[in-house]
Amino acid sequence: MAVGALLLINFTMARRLFRRIMPKPGEGPSDEQLQKGKLEVINVTTSVPDPSKSGRTVSVRSTLNARGDAAYLVSSILVAECALALALDHDALPACAREGGVLTPAIAFGGVLIERLNRLDDRFRFESEITVPTRP
Repeated sequence: MAVGALLLINFTMARRLFRRIMPKPGEGPSDEQLQKGKLEVINVTTSVPDPSKSGRTVSVRSTLNARGDAAYLVSSILVAECALALALDHDALPACAREGGVLTPAIAFGGVLIERLNRLDDRFRFESEITVPTRP
């Protein structure tokens, strides 16, 4: 990326080539294409064995389904809802988020972001299930 940036800054030919290759302003997916997209993210988290419970582990499977193009529509909605959560729901955020710093979205927003996204006309759906504990 640094080499590309240096080429674009220092060489006119690189800028001309870049302008020819890249989409022009206003070119991009249509509204219909944006709405047709889908996103599904599945996360499986497994605990470490618990020595006090015969070394059993617990797994949780969480699924996020979103309606809309992931690159354009879903990501912009997520960014906007995060900003709105910071601005409008500051008092409801977890205590560590109110202190600031570099935080993951789960730590920074807790359930506030999930609640905001659930109110968006069935665009987002979250599911979590605890799977049957396994033995080592």
